[in-house]
Amino acid sequence: DIDIHQEQDKEYISISVAQQPMPIAYKGKYYYRTGSTLQELTGTALQDFMMKKMNLTWDSQVVEEATINDIDPEAISYFVRRGIQSKRLPQNAKESSIESILANLNMIREGKLTLAALLLFGKNPQYYATSARFRIGRFGSSDAMLISQDVIEGNLIQMADKVMIALDKYLIRPIHYEGMQRHEHLEIPADALREMLCNSIIHKDYQKTF
Repeated sequence: DIDIHQEQDKEYISISVAQQPMPIAYKGKYYYRTGSTLQELTGTALQDFMMKKMNLTWDSQVVEEATINDIDPEAISYFVRRGIQSKRLPQNAKESSIESILANLNMIREGKLTLAALLLFGKNPQYYATSARFRIGRFGSSDAMLISQDVIEGNLIQMADKVMIALDKYLIRPIHYEGMQRHEHLEIPADALREMLCNSIIHKDYQKTF
């Protein structure tokens, strides 16, 4: 918007440029403003931007070399069992093929598996995203004193279960008695811990190396 103003005997114009939600292209490069500085969009950030322009996400990209043999049938069975238990899937879902289940989840595009399919149900998800793993450690008096650690790998659909099992030897179970009955409850309620794990799995940026 351009407006003409007058103050005393002087005339001047004001130009108002509306804030843009997307980076601006200029001579083949993309720019965005952060604070009072102009930044060029490059690398992964530019890739994310271009995919958003095409209504795509990183995990919706197809992996040309991947085949249905790269999918772990046990991971699919786990998903179906839990889906039926929670009544999110019908009983006859157990009779569906791996291809049809992945297609219903929009994880097959143009006959090819997407990254999402390989991360959630793949036999070796870490081949496609090296950060698709959990590291659990017990530290001493400082962050530099690592006493013990575990690395949990595998598909993301079963990751929370695996981490919960591994955490059992790291968490404290305070002991208390009610009469003659001994109780050992986790220092963090199991449901709350699992919720935290699921949130971290869902919101993790798997494009990053670590």
